[in-house]
Amino acid sequence: MSRRDPAVFIGLAVVTLSAAVSSFGALYGVAVFAGWSKQMALTFPATIDATAMVATRIWLAASTPTEAARRYARSVAVGAVLVSLAGNGAYHLTAAHVIHPGVALVIATGTVPPLALAVVAHLAVLRGAALDSVGVPEPAVPTASGLGTPNTPEVSATATTAAPQRPALPNRTRVPISADTPSWGALLATAQQVNAASVAETGRPAGISRLRAELRVGQAKAQQLRDHLKALPAADHTRLPVERVNGVPVAAG
Repeated sequence: MSRRDPAVFIGLAVVTLSAAVSSFGALYGVAVFAGWSKQMALTFPATIDATAMVATRIWLAASTPTEAARRYARSVAVGAVLVSLAGNGAYHLTAAHVIHPGVALVIATGTVPPLALAVVAHLAVLRGAALDSVGVPEPAVPTASGLGTPNTPEVSATATTAAPQRPALPNRTRVPISADTPSWGALLATAQQVNAASVAETGRPAGISRLRAELRVGQAKAQQLRDHLKALPAADHTRLPVERVNGVPVAAG
């Protein structure tokens, strides 16, 4: 049987449509039994179904960032389904004259709309706060020469002459840099210090986010530094002395 079996698709569509129509009609009927006008009664099943749909979407969506928001959404979705089941049962029992509409049914149907509004509003605020707490990644900061890898061409003569001369790194070609464009060697040396500090503090190497924040580099450059640190032998994961000139990290000679 193929993954998209037409018989399965048609059967699922028929069941979904039939269940939605019958449930909507039953909830509409119980609202009418409770004294709602025919126009207002239409909003009763719509409120319950919309609450269940929103809560289920937030519960199952991969974009929901925290487990707390996901758990609350799951509780709201299950609660909406239980209210729908109770409403369907009340309608059929009333229609079959097993029970008669009374004060309890009037009060129960009247409390559903404000309660649904409260839980959906709280769910939306909880999800928004969770997204804000995660934060949005900062855009990569453009630089004149991509923050200078060992093969990067020289920057402009004006920027070069404005900065003090930097000592050449061992086994590397001297690359003129500006005060705003640290060399690859200086960035790598600082990245090793950040990595060592992260290992000492958390027991784990520094991630891309920490390298971006402390070195003030873009996503691609932070990825290169992280990959380079991973490739270094264990003996090379030690702190290298780094000086700062005009706020720019420079490997000490």
